[in-house]
Amino acid sequence: MRKLTTALLLTLLCASGLAQPPAPVTEQPSAPAVQPSPPTTVAQPEKVLLQLKLAPGQVLRYRGYAEMNGTMNMAMTGAPQQGQQPMNMQMMLGGKVNAAATAKVVKKDAYGGARLSVRLDNLGATVDAMGQKMQMSFQKGKFSMSANGQPMSTEKMPKMPGKQAIPFMQKPIEVKIGKRGQLMDIVVPGMEREWKQMMAQAKQMCGGMDPMTLMRQAQIVLPDHPIAVGEGWNQHVEVPLAGGAPVVVDMNFTLDDLETVNGKQIATLGVAGRQTMTNMDLGAMMKKGMGQSGGTMPQMPPIPGRMDGEFGISGKAKFNVTAGTLDRYDFRADMNFRMEGGMPMGPSGQQQQMSMTMDMTGQINGGLARQ
Repeated sequence: MRKLTTALLLTLLCASGLAQPPAPVTEQPSAPAVQPSPPTTVAQPEKVLLQLKLAPGQVLRYRGYAEMNGTMNMAMTGAPQQGQQPMNMQMMLGGKVNAAATAKVVKKDAYGGARLSVRLDNLGATVDAMGQKMQMSFQKGKFSMSANGQPMSTEKMPKMPGKQAIPFMQKPIEVKIGKRGQLMDIVVPGMEREWKQMMAQAKQMCGGMDPMTLMRQAQIVLPDHPIAVGEGWNQHVEVPLAGGAPVVVDMNFTLDDLETVNGKQIATLGVAGRQTMTNMDLGAMMKKGMGQSGGTMPQMPPIPGRMDGEFGISGKAKFNVTAGTLDRYDFRADMNFRMEGGMPMGPSGQQQQMSMTMDMTGQINGGLARQ
């Protein structure tokens, strides 16, 4: 609270003279003494500590959604089937995901973190790509899938990590989080070995990039000290990747506002993040991932080339300071990737150089809300 105190002291010193005939002599008053003003006290901005306040047995329910729209343009020259005629393709990409999950606090550690048991309640997803429409659904513990309106057996799905993920949807997983909300670890009770195998396969497909490492960083992390409105904090992480510079992850957060709603203090957080990939060796990435023996994708020769890309995210979050929970998070993500490569193709002795360029741009709008 700003308190302004101003003191003004005015002292008049009057002296009377002695009466002497024939006329009195009067002494003039002296100038008033000026006293220094006391220092002005300026109130400091209110600071709050944003921290989780989870208790064993507490149940949290969330619903999330995401919608993607994008375009992929591919240009190819020198393919054996095309001769020297260039081939250009444009594909529209789209998808929607809606999901609901329940988290129960199993245990709170001495450092403010917690172990949660998380159960997927339901999920619905639609993917539109290359003129095909795939639909996936998880309801009441059962998974179903269709392609262009026709039911599809999970046994006929490609051998990819997405298929291995189905059993993990059907039982609770344990998630360990730190006191600032950061993801520490994920364990699937009774399926620890299978979970590690799936993460290893996903790492292969990502060219050696650990998906858990990215999941740990692409999230809202609370500050480790009290902050005031207008102040911020950030995270800077570099994720190693085969065949190029590390993926740089920068996440910046600000406390935009503090308000009281229904007797609870609510903080509005600003979120701005950016991930960059620069001059990645496409061949090394493919060799590390899809071309690696034991990988989940068909064996194929690596294509010499490079890949550059950028992924930016911005959003707003509502954190319930009183309850110590994240109540809402809405975001928008923009991505832009470019791949350039080439390799000899065709029968031995008749090979010609094939070159390919692919540009992909897209936008994702999504959110998470506590129910």
